[in-house]
Amino acid sequence: MTIGVRDRLEALSFRAWPPFESTDDDGWLLRYAGGYSRRLNSATPGDDSVEGLDGRLESARRWYADRGLDLVVRLTSRMDEIDAALAARWFSRESPVDVMTRVDLPSGASDSGVRIGTEPGDDWFGFHHPLLGPDRRDLVEAWRRILAAVDPATGFGLVEADDRVVGAGFAVADQGWVGLFQLAVHPAYRRRGIGRRLSESLLAWGSGHDATQAYLQVEQANRVGVGLYRSLAFRPAYTSGYRRERR
Repeated sequence: MTIGVRDRLEALSFRAWPPFESTDDDGWLLRYAGGYSRRLNSATPGDDSVEGLDGRLESARRWYADRGLDLVVRLTSRMDEIDAALAARWFSRESPVDVMTRVDLPSGASDSGVRIGTEPGDDWFGFHHPLLGPDRRDLVEAWRRILAAVDPATGFGLVEADDRVVGAGFAVADQGWVGLFQLAVHPAYRRRGIGRRLSESLLAWGSGHDATQAYLQVEQANRVGVGLYRSLAFRPAYTSGYRRERR
């Protein structure tokens, strides 16, 4: 994938997943969202230059410390020099993420068993809340604030079975692309095709909002998720990853 397409997808995903606060610090993008989501609480270099790296790290470190967070640096493909420099400074690597894309979206109607709304209701948040861990109401409130700030068209999908929500996710349609986010299936209902139905319905929703291509992000360690998305004709476009400063 060309750098231009990568940069476009980065911009689209930033619009689909907005922070509370962001600033350009000498070419590095610093983003903050109350601690919810590594992507929204990490520093992203503008290029692979290591010139003045220690000064940039110190500036970013202070910015995040003022907000009660450790410094996490987000890297994308072709940032090998910074990656090596951070490793030499004892920044630990966290699970890499594949950004995957698909063309030729489905044009049919969404699955009748998948409910898609324009707002994330309490049932949508109620499904996801346990996935954040116990006593993390602060993260739920941060998440609500993030989603309330999304400007492009957004569809929130739910799948129900046995009188309960068993799968949920959302999609954002913007500039001919639809991004899929936060897709999850209840552990007791996995391997029943629910993730596929939810994904296909959100893609069809995106097609209905003028999208002709799709993208998503999935951790490489999530083999089940990677396998599902490959079966849905998604292919890796580029990678991103994180380096966290050790305390």
